[in-house]
Amino acid sequence: MPESDQIKIYIANKNHLKYVDTILQTIEAAAKVRGTGIAKRSPEYIQKKMMEGKAIIALHGDEFAGFCYIETWGHEKFVANSGLIVVEKFRGHGLAKKIKQKAFDLSRKKYPNAKLFGLTSGTAVAKINLDLGYRPVNFFELTKDKTFWKGCDGCVNYNILQSTNREHCICTGMLYDPFQINISIANDKHLKYFDSILETIEEIEKGKPIKDYRIENTDIIKEKMRSEQAVIAIKKDKKSGEEKFVGFCYIESWNDNFVTISGPIVSKDFRNKGFGLSKRLKLKAVQLSRKYFPNAKLFSLTPNVQAMKTNTELGYKLVPLIDLTNDSAFWKWCEKCKYKNVLERTNRRYCICKGMLYDPANLGTEKISEKK
Repeated sequence: MPESDQIKIYIANKNHLKYVDTILQTIEAAAKVRGTGIAKRSPEYIQKKMMEGKAIIALHGDEFAGFCYIETWGHEKFVANSGLIVVEKFRGHGLAKKIKQKAFDLSRKKYPNAKLFGLTSGTAVAKINLDLGYRPVNFFELTKDKTFWKGCDGCVNYNILQSTNREHCICTGMLYDPFQINISIANDKHLKYFDSILETIEEIEKGKPIKDYRIENTDIIKEKMRSEQAVIAIKKDKKSGEEKFVGFCYIESWNDNFVTISGPIVSKDFRNKGFGLSKRLKLKAVQLSRKYFPNAKLFSLTPNVQAMKTNTELGYKLVPLIDLTNDSAFWKWCEKCKYKNVLERTNRRYCICKGMLYDPANLGTEKISEKK
């Protein structure tokens, strides 16, 4: 398997027309292996997408590695990233996610006000969509464009779609609405919100005798965003078109197989508005923690009752502080707290802050889901 950084991802153009037959053969072969349906497209259709600058292609040198294209529906009110495929020898190294990210960015650039949607039977694609900020939806929330749904005619599961009056099928419907508050995995493209994140932290923590947000070196925020170990919430304003920072948190591991989630924080313009943003951010961060550190215990140390309530709903349990990490780097932060004498007097069993623990070995993962 070639190194993933040797694979280049491009917006396809006329120079890539020679790959059309290979692309269609790869899509058809993948559909047969999975036993699921992919809407069939003609060579002329794929060629047109390339010429219009609406396709993404991945190449390892001159060798075809992956592909995806974008389609518009309902007078450009809806956009779909379709035909995502990765050649078998290049799978398992995150290439599909990179292609999808490129298609997502292209869609947002070309159609900034459109809703992005997907209809997929692939679990891997669904996970990528969730990371990008999509959410599972009923089919009636997707485009009503008859031309789109006609594309399902050639699918082996079309009879299921018909029998349920187009309400359910093997595929899952997913939607990204730019005018809703979208929560996604942060990356280096979100660094433009760095100042807003710091301002929100300072505003929330100002005057507090106990600091909830455990941070000393602000560069860790940039590091976590670049390494995709952070979660961010963004909302686009309908009038101005401006994208606004809404909320943020990041995950941090400690050397004895424990993980904390720093935050979440929510901008004052969106705080206490009934959106449930703290819980949604924390839920996404818990899922992210389980991805990077599947066997780690997740823990929290907080005096905040609302944060404890959210933790409880996610499956955390109240525990003595000695059940938390023994990493001295974590506890060093408590030396600056005005209540450190309480921690010392109780031999680090109790303090003003309460300890909470999510242990995957004892609790399972049934509560960590996308359901709200």
